[in-house]
Amino acid sequence: MVTKRVGLVAPPGVLTVSPGDVIRVTSEFDYTGPAVSGKIYSALYHPTFLDPHDEIARNSKDFSITDSPPPGKHFTGYVDLTVPEGFSGTDFGLYTKLIGIPGADIFSPYYDNIIEIVGAVPEFSNLVISSYVKR
Repeated sequence: MVTKRVGLVAPPGVLTVSPGDVIRVTSEFDYTGPAVSGKIYSALYHPTFLDPHDEIARNSKDFSITDSPPPGKHFTGYVDLTVPEGFSGTDFGLYTKLIGIPGADIFSPYYDNIIEIVGAVPEFSNLVISSYVKR
């Protein structure tokens, strides 16, 4: 039997993950205007000397919104990110942007230090005696 652990955290809370885990990044925004399509792009990053938001995992998902006259509509979407091997620590963050939309890309805040990557912890379960015999 495989045990599934679910963690739900909102900024500024810290989510602890291991390489191979999938982080579902849920983002929300309000929209007023004509029908539009684009992509929600989310990334897991950590700071380096050259780049304070060096992306180590990224993904995007298409979205479409129908005509939305005032007062507009609230939209929620998600992107799944797989935590890559070779990283650990507490200085990882997330951000989201809307791309492929009319005008410039729209960025969420950069949420620094909200992801902790730890090494995989061995897990044993269901220990039983499967047989025994006189020798």
